[in-house]
Amino acid sequence: MDRYEVLHPVWRDPAGSTYVARSPDGQPVAVRFLPAEPAPDLSRGRLLTAIRHPNLAGVRELVAGPRLAVVSEVVEGVALRRRGPVAPAAAARIGAGIAAGLHALHEAGVVHQHLNPANVVVARSGDVLLTDIALGPLLGASPAGRQRLHAGLGAGLSPEVAAGAAPSVASDLYALGVVLAGLMPGLMRGLLRALLAPDPNSRPASAADVRRWLINSRSAIHVTDDQVVATYQTSTYSEEYSAWSSSS
Repeated sequence: MDRYEVLHPVWRDPAGSTYVARSPDGQPVAVRFLPAEPAPDLSRGRLLTAIRHPNLAGVRELVAGPRLAVVSEVVEGVALRRRGPVAPAAAARIGAGIAAGLHALHEAGVVHQHLNPANVVVARSGDVLLTDIALGPLLGASPAGRQRLHAGLGAGLSPEVAAGAAPSVASDLYALGVVLAGLMPGLMRGLLRALLAPDPNSRPASAADVRRWLINSRSAIHVTDDQVVATYQTSTYSEEYSAWSSSS
């Protein structure tokens, strides 16, 4: 990590600590230091750095050291963990962005495994991006790593994974349902019932199906990026740092 200047902390959870840093070319990046134990599974490192999508904060590189560092694109905006319920139109717009990012991961053969309000960010542009896309593949191969991932999921941990099943597209969709329920409690009940079905085979077949449902829903038709930005007033890194410090 000698090539990167670590600036300040942003977030930490059982899966590691995230910092804002400056890259050798002077650009801001997000650096997630994974726990020293368990040892990460690096077999899919090349795949992780190759995935690019407008709704994903892409991984730039993995840097070996006493603690593996995942260097990713930084997203300046507001994580959903810092906001409560929103208007149905904004919730549908945000949910569609989450689903698009998940579908891109699933098409690449990657299960997120850690989807929760802390790693969904609404950028200044109104775009919705998923962060921490490398954690599942890096930590999910061992029981100790899965335990760290599950600790950050809370209610988003699907029943089948809690019972010992392998994470899957269906378990990511369950976590998406929990995130959507937090954005719009009591609304879009049909979709939420499907996403939160105890039986994974009863959930939607893909994140692309969920995205289509949200885009086509009446509440999503007229929402604009400006409305999403107005709902989620963006924060600064110093605000995120203050929140991190006060929770330490």
